[in-house]
Amino acid sequence: MSGMLLLNGKMLSMKYSMYLLIICGAIFIYGTYEAVRVYQLVHTSKKLVEESMPYTTDKRKDQKSMLVLGDSTAVGVGAVSKESVAGKIATALNASVENHAQSGARLRDVVRQFDTVQEERYDTILIQAGANDAIYGTSDMEIKENISIVLRKAKKLSTAVVFLTSGDIGEAPLWPVGISQYMTYRTNKVRDIVLTQTARNDVIFVDLYTSETPFKEDPVRYYASDFLHLSGEGYGVWADLVLEKIYEQWPEKYGKK
Repeated sequence: MSGMLLLNGKMLSMKYSMYLLIICGAIFIYGTYEAVRVYQLVHTSKKLVEESMPYTTDKRKDQKSMLVLGDSTAVGVGAVSKESVAGKIATALNASVENHAQSGARLRDVVRQFDTVQEERYDTILIQAGANDAIYGTSDMEIKENISIVLRKAKKLSTAVVFLTSGDIGEAPLWPVGISQYMTYRTNKVRDIVLTQTARNDVIFVDLYTSETPFKEDPVRYYASDFLHLSGEGYGVWADLVLEKIYEQWPEKYGKK
């Protein structure tokens, strides 16, 4: 009897060991697949960054003036420059664009972008920043300090300042399970600080996180080939949300025709 129990115990142990091996094997295969996939997409992202140029136009007297600062979302990585947020807004508002955005910029880098501005006043300033602070784990204290400086500098150059950071970064198909949820957490951390600071400095904040967007339903259409940055159609969704705020806030200057 004891021999049978011992045999059954060994068989049960072997069964569980087999299940464990299968689970570990599946995890290894999934992990390897995700590592290769993310590596390839990051390589694609670097190529998109190298190929992208910020949307800028010559200044004309018959146009409004718009200053653009920020990160790769302000450059329009993933789309031709005219289909970036800056390009679409400039077309809608008949505005000339001076664009100092740089891919990879954090808020501390945006502070330095003010050193290169060419005019003393602008009709509108568009700032797209904060995504890299979320991705690379910038501390709350540093984010607060730098966004406060950015907003104060912007207010000295224009009465119409619009700030937006990314939507839910964790929603981007680039991220594997686990990292995706962490990126959503980081997005919310940065968003909370931005909400407080823009309200305190009387700056319009376009909250892309809570806005309804179609990105999840059709990522191939709305994301660029790196599945992190947006496509021209994706930036178009953001541009429409920004324009809605601009028309609402400054109807006397930019009343929708």
